[in-house]
Parts: sequence; structure tokens; C-alpha cells
Amino acid sequence: MGDTGRVTGFHKGLVIAAVLFAATLAAVLTSATMPVDQAIHSWAVSVRTPGGIALAKAVTTLGIAWVAAPLTTLIAFAATPGPVRTRAVHAAIALAVIAAGGFCRTAISIAVHRARPPLADWATTTAGFSFPSGHTTEATLAAGLSAWLIARRLTRPWARTLIWLAAAACAAVVGFTRVYLGVHWPTDVFGGWCFGVLWLTLAAVVVIRRADQPL
Repeated sequence: MGDTGRVTGFHKGLVIAAVLFAATLAAVLTSATMPVDQAIHSWAVSVRTPGGIALAKAVTTLGIAWVAAPLTTLIAFAATPGPVRTRAVHAAIALAVIAAGGFCRTAISIAVHRARPPLADWATTTAGFSFPSGHTTEATLAAGLSAWLIARRLTRPWARTLIWLAAAACAAVVGFTRVYLGVHWPTDVFGGWCFGVLWLTLAAVVVIRRADQPL
């Protein structure tokens, strides 16, 4: 697929992600907690086990900014062909995409000012406001960008599909841990997924259209 075809595809993804995020944001602003949030939250808390909590705490670290951003930067450096300078530039761009996305996510979170689930239900410590989920957003950004960097270097379709499935699974599992640990409402997590995809597709369109050697 040429650059024009890829940009068209990213534009479609951008529109879909924007619509889904806007709809979720509107729902959150309309109602502090929705029946679906309460129902899924109660279920997740009720099925927790000590082993499950320990595993969820380990997996959820993949969504921490100081873990996701450096890891993606290293992948960008390693997956980029050419001299060290070219690799470093692409690694810096990848880091900037994630850092800027995290900053915007934080700004939205402060503006929305949504409260988290009751403190008594928390199985881990956290801080900040609830929507959209920071861990979910970071995991989506890191997994999606890493998959893009790796997949575009692969020649076999099944290998590219496998990389994208792995990225989707990573983002999905990290998001689930936030609900399982009781620190986010399900719509916070959904909003994090939507915002992450929205930011990545926006970045992809900008990079492909503006960069001489796109990521």
C-alpha cells in the first residue's frame, strides 16, 4: 500500500476513534457513573483473588509512563534501519509521540475531573483523576507504536498480523487490570483505548505526510 492509501486508511481510523472518544466523553460528562460502569466494576471486584491481584499488579506496570515510553524508544531505535543518527532521530520521534499523548491525556483528565471508584475497592495505589485511564492510554500508545515500527519491517502478512494482535492484546489486558484492581471505571478504560488510537492515527498521518523518511 502506498503513502496515499495509508493516509486514507489512517484518516478513516482517525474519524472512527474521534467519534468513539467524543461519545464516551459526552456520556461521562453527562453521568458521573453509569449502570454499565457500576455493574462491571462490582463484578470485577467480586471475582478478585490474591493471585489474580498479584498478576494484575505486575501486568499493569506495562502501562506506566516510565516503563512504556523508554521501551518504545528502544524498539524504535532497534527497528529502524540505517546509521545510528537515523535510528536516534526516529527513537526521539517515537518518544515525543508518546510524551505528547500522555501530556494531552493528563490535560483532558484534569479538565473532566472524574472521580475514581470508591477507595475501599482499590487493590493498588494510584493518583489523579479517572478519565481517561492513564495506564490504558500509555499501553495503547506504546503497543500500537511498537507494532507499527516492527510490522512495517516485516514481509510476511501473517507476521504483521501476529504483531498487531499482540499489541491489541497488550493494550486490552492492561486496560482490564485497571478495572480488576478497582481503580478505574470501565468507561475510563474504553476512553483510554479510544484516545490512544486517536493519538496514534493523528501522529501517523502527520509523520507520513511531513517526514522525508516516515517511521
